[in-house]
Amino acid sequence: MHMNFSDIADYIFELGQLKRIPHIGWLHAGIKDPERVGEHVFRASQIAYMLADAEGADPMKTTLMTLIHDNGEARIGDHDLITRKYVDTQQAEQQAFHDQSKRLPEHIAPIWKDLFDEREAKETKEARCSLDADMLEQAFQAKEYIEQGYQHAQRWIDNIEAVLMTESAQKLLAEMKTKSFMDWSKAIRKDQK
Repeated sequence: MHMNFSDIADYIFELGQLKRIPHIGWLHAGIKDPERVGEHVFRASQIAYMLADAEGADPMKTTLMTLIHDNGEARIGDHDLITRKYVDTQQAEQQAFHDQSKRLPEHIAPIWKDLFDEREAKETKEARCSLDADMLEQAFQAKEYIEQGYQHAQRWIDNIEAVLMTESAQKLLAEMKTKSFMDWSKAIRKDQK
């Protein structure tokens, strides 16, 4: 199996852009230094694994689908719903993803392209879990921003609640709404006493 390590190295450097590109929609909520796309993908991928497991979908496939879904943004940037009203970013992101895939080893590229296209089609359990994970991560981020004083982030939670496709995602969102973003640390602090 031939691997062009020069192309792979370039691909990896390109993915580094995702660590620098802000998740742009948060600027509309007044957040001056919003999370980066790479940070979003990190947590969304882990949510995807758990949702897929809960929904009886393939967790590994769903996680990989979620992990690669924003790769095209390394070339075209992140675009929020306002931009998407005026510009067809879906086609541009798909084209960027497919162009990037030319640097992948020939046995990996078609797998990743198929996963990307499957997610875009929204027809499989894995695709729906991946999309819900993407939305849920933004809801969790919104909750964190709200508790830090950015009340306009509530719109994200409200909008996301209306579009979740899986029962497990709806349950997780309902649970998230009952918590503070620092609740996880209570047990640790309690154990240290």
